[in-house]
Amino acid sequence: MLKKVFIITMLCIAPALSGEATDKADFKRLYTEFNDLYANSGDVDPLIKLGEKLYKLASKTYGKNSQNMAVATYNLASLYDEKGGETDSDEEKKAFKLYKKYFDILDKLKTIKDNTYLQQYQQYMFTYHNIKKGKANEKISGKLLNTAYGLNITNLELANIEFTVAIIRFKHKKNKISETLFNNALEKFTQEYGSENESVLHLQYWLAMVDLKNKKFDEAIPRLEKVAKFYFDNKLEQNTVLENSHQILHNIYFTKRNYILGETHSKKYHNLGYLPYGQNNDDSTFLPIVRVNP
Repeated sequence: MLKKVFIITMLCIAPALSGEATDKADFKRLYTEFNDLYANSGDVDPLIKLGEKLYKLASKTYGKNSQNMAVATYNLASLYDEKGGETDSDEEKKAFKLYKKYFDILDKLKTIKDNTYLQQYQQYMFTYHNIKKGKANEKISGKLLNTAYGLNITNLELANIEFTVAIIRFKHKKNKISETLFNNALEKFTQEYGSENESVLHLQYWLAMVDLKNKKFDEAIPRLEKVAKFYFDNKLEQNTVLENSHQILHNIYFTKRNYILGETHSKKYHNLGYLPYGQNNDDSTFLPIVRVNP
């Protein structure tokens, strides 16, 4: 009787084992095809189709919280992210959900956080920002910062993370923490490059934006003047930072001079000598405000 039961059981299990082997073989074949296509094609749509097949097959073959499932999830997320760009699109929303699932899997697997994890998590934060422009997810950006502070990365790498998070926090009206992060990044960039460097002056520009939000005009003006002079002297006229600095100074000195700065400032601005596009003596032409991305 025992022998009969054993044989019947084996007959039931054998197809399952065969099916599992087939699924693994299919996964390996598809993954090879996926890598070849990724290396040789610029068209994202066929890659997404293959990525979706790998995503479904990984869950079935290896389990929902396996390493292979994590890889398939991240690959599909990054493809949707690439197609969605920086817009609030369906593809970008799919990318965000998949990124979240990917990091949930990594947490369950107790994956060690390294530089790759940091870069991928930063992309996850960008994706959230693309689809939730009116909201700030402090949990995501906070985890990115804590991860960066816990890794052995260079000061410049850390400064770039602080700079990026500061811009996002600032755009969501978190002026205090953004000012702290901007200053942290400024100190690191200045130590590395000195005070006359484009990255350093770009940070001065954003600190001026914080000053303006806090109505600290006397602190914002010297920053913006220094930024505008640097960009003009280095022939970087076609640059949104210079255009914005010029526009803001123009508005302060002319539009608001009577109740903020006084007449002397408008005369001073006429004599700066580095206004782009020949607008030194024209207070009726305004350059457009251009949003500066991280």
